[in-house]
Amino acid sequence: MSKLGVILAAGKGTRLYPLTLSVNKHLLNIYNKPMIYYPITNLIMLNCTRIVIITNEKDVVSFKPIIETLKKLNIDCAIKVQSESFGIPTAVRDAISDEIFEELYVILGDNIFFGNGFIESLQRLQKSNLILTKIVKDPSQFGVISEQKNRRQMVEKPKEFVSNQAVTGFYRFGADIIDVLEECRPSSRGETEIADVINLLLNNPAKDLDIVKLTRATLWLDAGTFEDLANTNALVAQISQRQGQDFGSIEEAALQNGYISVPTFKKIIRNYPPNSYSQYLESIVS
Repeated sequence: MSKLGVILAAGKGTRLYPLTLSVNKHLLNIYNKPMIYYPITNLIMLNCTRIVIITNEKDVVSFKPIIETLKKLNIDCAIKVQSESFGIPTAVRDAISDEIFEELYVILGDNIFFGNGFIESLQRLQKSNLILTKIVKDPSQFGVISEQKNRRQMVEKPKEFVSNQAVTGFYRFGADIIDVLEECRPSSRGETEIADVINLLLNNPAKDLDIVKLTRATLWLDAGTFEDLANTNALVAQISQRQGQDFGSIEEAALQNGYISVPTFKKIIRNYPPNSYSQYLESIVS
């Protein structure tokens, strides 16, 4: 089955200004690697046969070194430019243009997921479409899934409590998702909304949709604000240092999932600067 992975790495980065004055926010560091390494790793672990990073035109050059690194890992990856229109459905539509796939994974570039068995649990689910939800303390800051009066719908940042099941930035869609995306029209904000996509799927019995409620065992971090970025850095560093096991490493993921052989892995990391990141990678095969 051909799997296409899409990482949404455009946007203006206004919530992180002035950090984003000269750099795309998805290239800011989370502990010892660029933020975008984490969603890339998830897509590698899901055995995506191709990855598309969609970003702003001015940021294309900044992502090229990462694309070159992925090529060395035998990972087919491309950069595409988001159109002037905004919104997740529009960005996804731009990303999958001219692409051929049977299964589509979409992940927001500032969302980080980590947990024992997380990837395996996604692969076991049979339905074409799925969204991941997580219980949050303040649902008014998120889009949430409401399941009231036998009706399921996604409600964007509800002012009154309807649910604490927040929709995360990780989605799986079938090949016919393009038809649903085409139905989306800009909202009053002037953007197409992911809530419209989810609700179209929920209200169409012919569309298989799984709502997967992530357990406490799975970590979900959104690094889109100053506070979240700082907290994510601290937590990821703490997990890595305490466990002695890094996560979000594209090289390790490529090795584990058979994109490259051990000799190729060794050859690649031999040219890395001597620091704790390269030392960790060396420890995997030593």
